[in-house]
Amino acid sequence: LLDSLLSTLGNNVAEVKRLQAFLNDNLGLTIPTTGFYGNMTFDAVRTFQLKYKDNVLTPWGISYSTGYFYKTTQRQMNMLLCPAMEFPMPVLN
Repeated sequence: LLDSLLSTLGNNVAEVKRLQAFLNDNLGLTIPTTGFYGNMTFDAVRTFQLKYKDNVLTPWGISYSTGYFYKTTQRQMNMLLCPAMEFPMPVLN
């Protein structure tokens, strides 16, 4: 995915659908792939963040999941989808 996504209006629908499909595959869920970043997607992102906490949460110095599909969460997903590619750690701010 190319976009950071938040549980608010204004997200790229196609990107949210891709995220939902990925979360379903990775976590064994059945989130409807509607393109709406609602509570089910938010909760699934939190579960994903905890599953990969060393790469997603630890770089930020936190241990709690946020539910936001942002820099390190996006990087982790892309690393899983394209293991042959290099995804450097983004600048955290």
